[in-house]
Amino acid sequence: MYFKARLVAGQTLSGLAYGFWLATAGIYFIDKGLELWMVGLILGLGPVVTAALEVPFGMLADRHGRLRIYRLSVLIILIDLAMLSLFHSVPMFIAASVLGGIGQALQSGSLDAWYVQQLNQRGEGEKLEILSGHLQAAMAAGMAVAAIAGGYTPDFMPNFMGISGTEWNPLIASGVLMAVLLLSYGLYFEGENHHGASAEDAPHQSIGGILRGALRKPFVAELLLVGVLAGASIAAIDLFWQPRLREIAPDISYAIFGYFAAAILGPLLIGQIAKAFNISPRRQMRLIPLGFFGVILALGFIGSVPVFVPVYLAFMLLFSMLSPATFTLINEASENHNRSAMQSLTSLTFTLGAGTTALGLSWILRSSALSALWIGIALFGITLTLGKNLYMRRFAEPEIEASD
Repeated sequence: MYFKARLVAGQTLSGLAYGFWLATAGIYFIDKGLELWMVGLILGLGPVVTAALEVPFGMLADRHGRLRIYRLSVLIILIDLAMLSLFHSVPMFIAASVLGGIGQALQSGSLDAWYVQQLNQRGEGEKLEILSGHLQAAMAAGMAVAAIAGGYTPDFMPNFMGISGTEWNPLIASGVLMAVLLLSYGLYFEGENHHGASAEDAPHQSIGGILRGALRKPFVAELLLVGVLAGASIAAIDLFWQPRLREIAPDISYAIFGYFAAAILGPLLIGQIAKAFNISPRRQMRLIPLGFFGVILALGFIGSVPVFVPVYLAFMLLFSMLSPATFTLINEASENHNRSAMQSLTSLTFTLGAGTTALGLSWILRSSALSALWIGIALFGITLTLGKNLYMRRFAEPEIEASD
């Protein structure tokens, strides 16, 4: 119980840091005079960098220490956010985005792989799906509180040493991350549990070996495709819902940008729903994307704030339900020597979908309406998900035991 409490505390603090930034992330760049397509270009560059480095950095964590790599990632993201407050030119925005992408690539699969292995060593691996849902809810709770506060921050913080308005949000976020970094030494004190390289594991420790091993398993390949679709959906909505609301209501308050607390309920609800109706993680992985792509389709047709906000919250609710299932499945298919790398591989597909979607939209938005693009993405996602689900019916679900 004490172990779980420390994990929940750490995730909540991390959520606070990211929430302050996400509260006004899209509007921050528009306030600096950037056009919407340029916002997509800058915000999409980070995930592309992350995708390129995910698996190599995951292997680094497996070999040299998951907590060590996690703390390095927090430091780099902290610097990235501080740069956004202090430097306001497009080249510096691009540099910060690249730095943030490096930090996210380092973070992917580091702390998560560490606590999964700790859970296995305690003989509590069967609790992984429930625990991951609680941790995601804790992260979302921190993000929701900070995002609501962050929505008011630009209006209430003073002009101090040239820092004003939305520039305070990334600066406050970097300060919270500094606290996360310092407190991590007290929250995660069990020590490293990385595997290290060995002759037996060497054939599997190359990027190509990990990819080939994953793609040979139909259900892992399906999981990776779902990661791409999930990344594309969150990039299309999360990066552009604030500017879309500005299109609908130009004078809308910053404060409304914090209301995505529905992400807290998703991981908690899906655990209860799955238990009540005996819905396996693989079945969840096939049904939930149909739900959130359907909501994206609806968002493409909505032109009023009172309707848009609750439908957006429905998207966040459904999207957040996907994580416990996918996290459980990838860890069932992992072993200790490649756990960080396998989680990074899953994150790679997510960031690849997010990055390519953000970059693609940044160019298409120069000549097309955002609402029309949302409709197109939703129809494509629904069609691909239905086709994948029909194809996967030919395979019997394997029984995979979590491995130490």
